[in-house]
Amino acid sequence: MLIFAGLFWVNQLGAKEKPTETNADFWIISDNHLLARSLHDDGKAFQQIAATTAGKDIVYNEEILEALVQKALIEKPDVLILTGDVTLNGELISLQALNRIFAPLKEAEIPVLAIPGNHDIFDGWARSFIGDKQQVIEQISTDDFEKYLPDGFDLSISRDSSSLSYTVDFGTYRLFMMDSNLYTIEKSHMAPITAGRFKDENISWLDQQLQACQNDGQQPIVFMHHNLLQHNERIHDGYVLNNAAEVIPLMKKYQVPLVFSGHIHVQDIMEDSKNGFYEITSSSFSIAKTQVGHLHLSPNKISYQAESFDPTSYLSTAEKNQTDLQNYPNYIQQLFMEDGKRMAYQNLFGQDIYEDEIVDPIADFVGQANLRYFTGNNNLSAQEIAAIKAEPGYALLEKYDQSLLKYVESTLVDPNTPDNLHLEIDLTDK
Repeated sequence: MLIFAGLFWVNQLGAKEKPTETNADFWIISDNHLLARSLHDDGKAFQQIAATTAGKDIVYNEEILEALVQKALIEKPDVLILTGDVTLNGELISLQALNRIFAPLKEAEIPVLAIPGNHDIFDGWARSFIGDKQQVIEQISTDDFEKYLPDGFDLSISRDSSSLSYTVDFGTYRLFMMDSNLYTIEKSHMAPITAGRFKDENISWLDQQLQACQNDGQQPIVFMHHNLLQHNERIHDGYVLNNAAEVIPLMKKYQVPLVFSGHIHVQDIMEDSKNGFYEITSSSFSIAKTQVGHLHLSPNKISYQAESFDPTSYLSTAEKNQTDLQNYPNYIQQLFMEDGKRMAYQNLFGQDIYEDEIVDPIADFVGQANLRYFTGNNNLSAQEIAAIKAEPGYALLEKYDQSLLKYVESTLVDPNTPDNLHLEIDLTDK
């Protein structure tokens, strides 16, 4: 007799057995960058750090994650997956807060499969922000990460002894949860390392596990924090895995159809037709659109859709009475656009250009471009691109800031897939 228990069928003797088929729904978020609310008092030090977070919301992060949990308890996905940077800068208290937030999912038998990002393990920037002071606080260790996000490790069928990588069987699929980060083996006093790399031991383990997956007739899907592919011609150093060229051949060798990553905060779908796989980079959960990836796995088909999550209906009555939370999608969009505008102002001021009639239209134009690009809404028609280039901000950029113009133009054209929010893969062709 078999009874379903979480990810596995379990027989009467307690042995785990894989179901023969899969029809399952996964939710995927990345780069939520939680700073526990207990670590700040909204004072001067916190406001200063909040202004440096590239448009991320670190004020209401707990409330929005709690709202996502409430949605999950209603809609009951089979699994929630986190692809790294689960904390702002590796604060142990933030990880403990995440454990508390996700506790109702455990009770509902919805496992949380997590891998770390470059900001999570032994991050020397771990701080609290009280008054006008920053205080160094306890960092997350590898043991802490496993302790407070245990589900994936508990359900794993194989662990990489040289990293926090592991595999989980899910019927006709096998999930490869890869730790792509570079971090120290003890507490750090340094900034987190942006770049990622697989050690030789990681690659060897991955190769062996992909072979085992192939031998068992399963479909592999790979999850990691860093990107395997270059999704932007100007933004790739430190984002693409340093030794991606050594890893990509394994995708081809074992016919991996799909890779998920984060890190770059851009919602983008890219096909590597030469090596036969797609990579989806998930935008940051704490920027505009608050996106959640919905992945449906069936025996012969993979379907993906990015959803813009509106937390409003899942908030408490007290939370709904807070001005910023009353229309959170508008709040988070404006926060993100202001960061894009700030970048433009800094560029122009650095060139001694201060006139409002020049800098304001350019800043608005760059803010809109950033919003389209990072949320995956930049699959534009020729007519839409022509209309954008007819805006006053574009002509002013041409005249005053060629470097910023080149960045904006890189966001206007997506030469790869026609849709960054939706993907279907027919596995009968594999």
